[in-house]
Amino acid sequence: MHGYTLVQPACPVKLNQNECPFDVPDEIKREVLDEAMGRNWGRYPDFVPTEVKTRLGERHGLGPDHILVGNGSNELIQATFLAAVGRGDRVVLSVPTFTVYALMNTVMDGDLCQVLLKEGLTFDVDRLAEEAAKPGTKLVILCSPNNPTGSMITPEEVARIATTATGLVVVDEAYFEFCGVSSIGLLEHFSNVIITRTFSKALGAAGLRLRLSHGPSRPRAGDRKSQAALQC
Repeated sequence: MHGYTLVQPACPVKLNQNECPFDVPDEIKREVLDEAMGRNWGRYPDFVPTEVKTRLGERHGLGPDHILVGNGSNELIQATFLAAVGRGDRVVLSVPTFTVYALMNTVMDGDLCQVLLKEGLTFDVDRLAEEAAKPGTKLVILCSPNNPTGSMITPEEVARIATTATGLVVVDEAYFEFCGVSSIGLLEHFSNVIITRTFSKALGAAGLRLRLSHGPSRPRAGDRKSQAALQC
């Protein structure tokens, strides 16, 4: 297993991390710095960042109890694997896709099932639904728009996969702002769907290390409706 490394070239615009080439405006930086200066650095921060979760919930039409914030996307991907996947559990990926998913599966010693994109780089929804339904499948991860192909999956197709899935279905919408197609509406109907988003791409704040995602909270027994948890 090789380490996950990235070349850091000394150039004004680099493409290997899909970063925004433009910095955050100075007035926003000053506001953040003023807020940091007004806090007591000698104390630990709040274990649950209530204000951040409330503001994010307002932005996405969710309550704060349905939101989880994290230090960048990799941390939340890791948390999802830690919660869902153990040795020998099946993980389904549509490939090629973001390489960190497979790396996390290796760490958790999961049984990886890779479903190739079809001709034209479209998702093989039939095969994904079939693999998601197999016993022992704990996690299905779909990146839409997909990194690196730009392929999109529709909410109807995600719903079809989630209906058959024996585990969680994660739709990584890190590039959602570039297409406007989202599966967030499924959270009202499925307790096994998680939607992830980020501030690092279209919002141009990769250095902030803030990630958001929507996913299932704890539904009551027999309740298929998700109450959505947003991860940042």
